[in-house]
This record gives sequence, structure tokens and C-alpha cells, in this order.
Amino acid sequence: MAKADSTVAPTLQENFDPSRQTLKPLVPSVEDVAMYLECCSDGFEQLAAIFKAIAKEAERDFHIRALADAGRYIADDLANTSDCWREEVRDNGVINKVLGS
Repeated sequence: MAKADSTVAPTLQENFDPSRQTLKPLVPSVEDVAMYLECCSDGFEQLAAIFKAIAKEAERDFHIRALADAGRYIADDLANTSDCWREEVRDNGVINKVLGS
């Protein structure tokens, strides 16, 4: 069997552990992790935009506006946090450490 190219995800056969009859865990690349965090950031930004629109439409209802503002604050904060993590991963990489070792 030819050695798998490290830039390409392993095939199902290459990832199979016959001794345990299971799939070996896949370790994401730095680019994968950065992409995951970018997707999180994008999703939170979209959620913040929804809360902003709700707050604008609910100007006369204090309780709905307060809930929308709180949701927007949390979504904005999570978008910023995941975006910072993405930049950190892209700039510094990741450490692959097994728990308990």
C-alpha cells in the first residue's frame, strides 16, 4: 500500500484500525481548525445581525428589545472570540496532546 500524502485526508481503508474494528480518530490540520473557527465566527455574526434586526423592530417593547440586545451582545462576543482563536491558530499552529499523557 502506498504511503498516504499528508496533505490529503486518509481514505476510509487507511483510517481503519483492524485490531479494534474501528476508525482511527482523524487529527484536523491547522487549516481545518482555522476553517472551523471561521465558520463559528461567521455564524455568530449572522446571529448578531438577526438580534439587531429584532431589536430594531421591537423599539416599543422594552422586554423584547432587552432580550434581543443581550442575544446580540453574546453573539458579537462569541464571533469576536472565535475570530481571535482562528487568527491565533493560523499564526501559531496547534499542539496535539493526548489527555492524560
